[in-house]
Amino acid sequence: MFPLYNRFVAKKKIVIAVWLIFLAAVVVRFLWFRESTYFGFDEARDAFTSLDIFLKHDWKLIGPPATGNLGLFHGPLFWYFLGPLYLLGRGDVFFVSAVFRLINAAGVFGVFYIAGNLFTPWVGLVAALFYAVSFEQYQYAMYVGNPTLGVWCWLSIFIGAVMLYKKDRQAKWAPALMLAGAALGMQLNLMFAYFFLPVFLLLFLLRKNIVWDKKSVLAAIGLPLALLATYFLGEMKRGFLSVKKAVELIASGWVIMSPGQTKTAMYLEKFRAMFHDNLLLLPGEGLTITALALIMVALLLKFASKEKPVRLILVWIFAWLFLAPFGGHLAYYTHVGLAVGLLIGSAYLLGKLRKTRGGWLAYPLILMVMFSNLYLISAQAKRSLIFQIKPQPDMRLVDELAVIDLMYEEAEGKGYTVRLTGIPYRIQTVWAYLFKQYGVPKWGYYPFWETGNIEGFAGYMPPPKSGTTCLRYLIREPLKGLPIDIINEDIKTENIFSRATSKKEIGWFIWEKRQARDTNCHDNKPI
Repeated sequence: MFPLYNRFVAKKKIVIAVWLIFLAAVVVRFLWFRESTYFGFDEARDAFTSLDIFLKHDWKLIGPPATGNLGLFHGPLFWYFLGPLYLLGRGDVFFVSAVFRLINAAGVFGVFYIAGNLFTPWVGLVAALFYAVSFEQYQYAMYVGNPTLGVWCWLSIFIGAVMLYKKDRQAKWAPALMLAGAALGMQLNLMFAYFFLPVFLLLFLLRKNIVWDKKSVLAAIGLPLALLATYFLGEMKRGFLSVKKAVELIASGWVIMSPGQTKTAMYLEKFRAMFHDNLLLLPGEGLTITALALIMVALLLKFASKEKPVRLILVWIFAWLFLAPFGGHLAYYTHVGLAVGLLIGSAYLLGKLRKTRGGWLAYPLILMVMFSNLYLISAQAKRSLIFQIKPQPDMRLVDELAVIDLMYEEAEGKGYTVRLTGIPYRIQTVWAYLFKQYGVPKWGYYPFWETGNIEGFAGYMPPPKSGTTCLRYLIREPLKGLPIDIINEDIKTENIFSRATSKKEIGWFIWEKRQARDTNCHDNKPI
């Protein structure tokens, strides 16, 4: 009786600990919530498109274009997921951001399940704690974009792998879950097609544990195919154009890298970044972080020779090796989710240390990992997403709304005209959404948009019809990513129409109030 009771009490304590770690993850992800919410072109495009799917029944078979105007497209499933969130939140970007943070925080349960079953409950708790405070996961939590859900794709893959390893009662469904995780990844981002290769390796390593029957075989084939159905239908409609283009790019050794960077250097830099952004605050390109990576990998390889679960975790950590032969991309999110394997591997090594004479050192090391991540979060949070994820950082929603409010306040109910220098240049999408969702409901009218609307891009702003309003504004988005030539060109052009009367900095935005030079100017509003 007593052993059974003790086991029940121990299990209850573990459950409570996991929920406390989840609450900690939620708290961390909502630190500087408003200041850290990002809203740029991709987010505005996705908001418009996902709402149009449900409100206008504008069904999509292909998703957003892949980076680099390559003629390739991601899957549209992300839009079908995003639309109901915007509908539920009545278009509120903050609401959608909050949901994404909660989804990411819930990964604590997946991490604990994987690490706790492959190793011990203690390792599971430490791995979950590391995930809760991870700087990298904080970035993905506030990133409302298609790659960010890739974290859950990897969790699904390894939950399936654990089911096979432990010969769970439901293990026959594990291959379907693992392949579905890879298929979902490919839907989210075309480059994540490489997820299938580590899944095949995991299935090979665990092949003796796989139990097939008719239903599980159908699920393993049908579920991934169903998730990828839009690709097949879209490609049939487009004459398999993307397939031909993808083959051509792979054959040519396609890469998107920094000038002068080699593919090997790029992947090693991204690998080191996993240690920097998840474990210890060390210089990202220094010898110290490299030494840490080498020592940890060497230890994991040593233990992998005797322990099969460690081999599974190494497949996770080094899954990026499956992408490397097919080209490369400097985007931060190509490695999305891989660092979760590193966190589990780190917790496992600390568990090994805990059983030695110097076991007490495990606890200061845990505190160091927590401090390093929380320091990185506190230093970056108020600037939102890092530039490795967004080439135009500092597009904080709180600043954008402040810019809009100040324009209306200074206008005092009169009509006004806006010229904005931003990215993409002269594309109305970001501000069209902000005025539609926030500015007009609060203030009652639209401004005139000096540069008009570019066809083919979502959103509409009223262009000037004749003459000009007396009140004008020149707005410049955050400088990084903006060519100085177009900034100067817009200033030069606007100086023809108006003169500056006041200027303010709102976050990283430049807000400039101007008076029209035309003596016949008016205060009309768009009809």
